[in-house]
Amino acid sequence: MAVSLPQVDSTADSSARLVCNVCDASVPVGDGLETADVPSNVRRFRGESFAVWRCPACRCIHARDDVNLDHYYQDYPFQQQRLDAITRAFFCVSLKRLRRGGLRLDHSLLDYGCGSGLFLAFLRGRGFAAARGYDAFAEKFHAPALLDATYQCVFSQDVLEHAAAPRELLALFDQLAAPGGLIVIGTPNATAVDLSRSADCIHTLHQPYHRTILTKAALIACGRGLGWTVVRHYDTPYVNTRVPFLNVRTWNRYSRAHDNTLDLAFEPIRVNRALLTWGTLFDGLFGSLRCPATDVMVLFRKGIRS
Repeated sequence: MAVSLPQVDSTADSSARLVCNVCDASVPVGDGLETADVPSNVRRFRGESFAVWRCPACRCIHARDDVNLDHYYQDYPFQQQRLDAITRAFFCVSLKRLRRGGLRLDHSLLDYGCGSGLFLAFLRGRGFAAARGYDAFAEKFHAPALLDATYQCVFSQDVLEHAAAPRELLALFDQLAAPGGLIVIGTPNATAVDLSRSADCIHTLHQPYHRTILTKAALIACGRGLGWTVVRHYDTPYVNTRVPFLNVRTWNRYSRAHDNTLDLAFEPIRVNRALLTWGTLFDGLFGSLRCPATDVMVLFRKGIRS
């Protein structure tokens, strides 16, 4: 699963250029380009850094170099996630947003990029009998026939940023959504990332796995270009809950008190002296109200075309 993003354009004057796969801007490589070398936030690869750059036109962030993703996805930390009380609390946030967008129990839903199917199992446990899951990289959920149907809701959480061609993936969602159906996309927000302080953003950048990180404006523009209308949008990740200590600020504090890797999220909780502060208590109780806008979830509705 090697990728080749972004494209490098060799022009007549032989100057190297990078091509944005969101807005098609052709950008010269040089001192004026906003770039960063970002360490991986996965423990196995913490000693490796990966180059990213920001398109000056649309402000989206791109991974610069080819990587062998098959290598990096071996023993991926998310494979350790279980449908426990913490995960259910996160999924309750997503489901609440879907219901506010109009999702009903009798609606058909496709969770595109469902991974091991945890959200799918959660939905079925809540009575969404017509929920289905598709994932090209999970044998259990790799059923191509699912892509021949249409659904009243197409849901995709933390998938778009992994795609080699995000606009092509959005076009696929358009094909999968029934006329008048919901298309729900959760993804990191490039606007929240300061590449001059990339070490503070390693979980949002999540290298080398995130290939293109869109801004909220770019995501909405892409959706509108497909004829979708915005129903609702949220500027905080679904993992930012009102449950005490289950919020983004507490996670940031916890991870930095250890080795600041994603692996920590799937390991037993370890409290050390650095966490025994009033700040930890304050973030645990009120951090959800002060969540940084690192992610966006946009609920679109597909138009009914004549």
